[in-house]
Amino acid sequence: MKVTTEACIFGALSAQLSQPHNPNRILDIGTGTGLLALMKAQHTQCAIDAVEINDEAFLQARENFYVSPWKNRLSLFHTDIDHFEPNTTYDLIISNPPFFENHLQGGNSAKNQALHTNTLGYHQLAVCINRLLSPKGNAHILLPPQPMQVFEALAKDLGLYTQQKVSIYNRPGSALFREVVSIGRTPINTTKQNFIIREVGNEYSKEFVGLLQPYYLHL
Repeated sequence: MKVTTEACIFGALSAQLSQPHNPNRILDIGTGTGLLALMKAQHTQCAIDAVEINDEAFLQARENFYVSPWKNRLSLFHTDIDHFEPNTTYDLIISNPPFFENHLQGGNSAKNQALHTNTLGYHQLAVCINRLLSPKGNAHILLPPQPMQVFEALAKDLGLYTQQKVSIYNRPGSALFREVVSIGRTPINTTKQNFIIREVGNEYSKEFVGLLQPYYLHL
């Protein structure tokens, strides 16, 4: 399964957003191949639980976790998040959820499950975060701008407020590409920042290189 640039950016940005909160236990909802959980394991000492419903992705994540140096802190669960009943809440929840809601689907059911909201709708995600988040915890979410507006409104109805937001652009002057938000139970003024992936000449931006160097072998 493909590892996207925006997912890598999200994992690295989440490390920066997490710094003031020092989470003790982390949950990755819809871990896919396990990329985000592995990135969190690299820069924390936390116990990390990862949930994945798709069979193929679960098997890939299990293999990736097993060969990683952090396998003793990584736990993988093959289940629907609705049926996930841990005996704890989480200081940090991360999710890069599907977002092609109501779009025409192709014939690849595994890819459809990863990209569409059939198995993880935005309301369901907000409800699960509300159920599993500790009182002072935060959740970090990556979505395109329009789905993010929908998710933020649903989360706010549950008492989960956007506290930090990073707007991601492919290049200077390009349309808004993705947004990363940090939500929590305390309503505060949202801090905002922009992140640009590539410069006009198509070279990676200095902020991209600085952010991703701890995770890439060559950058």
